[in-house]
Amino acid sequence: MIQQSSSHKFYNKYWYKLETINVIAHIFREKQFRYTQTCLETLRQDYSKGQQLFLRRVHIQTPVSETDYLDCCHLYNSFVVHNIDDYMLRVENPILNIYSNNSDWLQNIASKLYNKCIFFSPGEDLKSLLNKNTPVIIVKRPIPFKYRVTLKNRVSLDFVRWIDNNPGKIKIGKKAYHHISTTGFAHGYYFYITSEKVLQLVQIMIGGNISRVEEVVVDTNKDK
Repeated sequence: MIQQSSSHKFYNKYWYKLETINVIAHIFREKQFRYTQTCLETLRQDYSKGQQLFLRRVHIQTPVSETDYLDCCHLYNSFVVHNIDDYMLRVENPILNIYSNNSDWLQNIASKLYNKCIFFSPGEDLKSLLNKNTPVIIVKRPIPFKYRVTLKNRVSLDFVRWIDNNPGKIKIGKKAYHHISTTGFAHGYYFYITSEKVLQLVQIMIGGNISRVEEVVVDTNKDK
């Protein structure tokens, strides 16, 4: 099992993700486990006879390796037999992603898989930070800015002039700057600012047109 660090909650709900590859991952789509059971039973009959494995559907016949079949059996048992309810499956065949807040359960699944799998988890410091109510944006390298501000609606030319006169306090993309300076249109554009003091000033100038403020946090975790 390969371990990698993550910097956010998956789907704003799950701390952990297990990713594996399986040529018939689609049999787990939408947790239709009766269909999964039917597919595996058909494969089991051929496997018990020592025959080459194929998953047959209308006009499609997919060859299945022994490891893919055995992994699917293990995955099925993990989903159906174990009393785990709060998890999510996402299939982008041949990739199967399993999301959960139960790290031990996911790692137990991974320990019995033959195919390559990757386990994603946050560092404890990031997990603690992300549990706070303050929205954060995680960056890989230190930057000289403390907040990212996302705009809505429109901003005035006075704010554009303030940007021009304070290049050391704000960073804004060329496209965003062009739109707000020529049309005033600002929805969805964002910029970075250096400090809480600057944030307070910006809120005074355009507070009604700010949709989101996020604290910039450097992820110091290294990939495992």
